[in-house]
Amino acid sequence: MPTKNYTPLNTKNYVVRFFHGDEETVPPVEEYVYNTLHDAEHHFNLFIDDDSGLYDSIQLIAWFENTTTILKTMRFVNSGMLP
Repeated sequence: MPTKNYTPLNTKNYVVRFFHGDEETVPPVEEYVYNTLHDAEHHFNLFIDDDSGLYDSIQLIAWFENTTTILKTMRFVNSGMLP
């Protein structure tokens, strides 16, 4: 779920969630919350060509009250995105 101290007030929010590829990174999941799909997609798309090896996957999520919907997922293997 999105950041612990953040609660939407009857609005749709968007989350970009990063799953780190190693067990040493704390926290293993990072989340960034946006008010608009445009802003969230922009952040998500910055990582399309990422070959850093830092992430297992990145998700773009729509969040409204207690419902989340995964809109897009990028999955990575070692140092590049899967097709």
